Amino acid sequence: QRTTSSIRPNIIYNTINNPFNPSRGRRHTGSFEFAGGPLGGTLSFWKGSFGTTWYIPTKVDGLGISAVPSQIFAFNVNLRFVEGFGDLPIIPIFERFFLGGSTSVRGTQLRSISPVDQFGNIVGGTRAFQYNLEYIFAIADPVRIAVFHDAGAAWDDQFALPLSDLRETAGVEFRVFMPVFNVPFRFFWAYNFDPLPQFGEERSSFEF
Repeated sequence: QRTTSSIRPNIIYNTINNPFNPSRGRRHTGSFEFAGGPLGGTLSFWKGSFGTTWYIPTKVDGLGISAVPSQIFAFNVNLRFVEGFGDLPIIPIFERFFLGGSTSVRGTQLRSISPVDQFGNIVGGTRAFQYNLEYIFAIADPVRIAVFHDAGAAWDDQFALPLSDLRETAGVEFRVFMPVFNVPFRFFWAYNFDPLPQFGEERSSFEF
């Protein structure tokens, strides 16, 4: 029933030294999508996304070329927004933003951070903001322990981002990078400051 014709340039600056076990560097990303108008299609909107991630060593063991960071402070911030124009008064749900889950705000259910309608249904937001703070202890390669604090929210408001609506969690994560599988294994305990029982959330939860 609907088609989207769009163009989306992206810009990425990345100096992070390792994609799986990073210890230093930063990554800045930005994208802007324009859909409809002269490009055709039935949906007309513009969408933006901006993010920054930093890994800052706070303790280094060894000297010179053999120096290895043993403690790292890391943070990630992401902001996204979408706005319709022309004859698109309401952004479709598949172009909206949802937060929640182990790669977003740990300790919350997947896609549970979202505005809801009068019937309690998740409808997605036109604005979303998220941050993640970590203090990482590199015990021994490839084992790491991270103390974290996550927060995020999604809104359906054109003019405001009330940070008082942020859903917050905190906890401890245990990570092991397995070269055989080329993926990190993660096990974490999270404390949810404001769980939503209707989505199956609990104040304390474990996840692997």
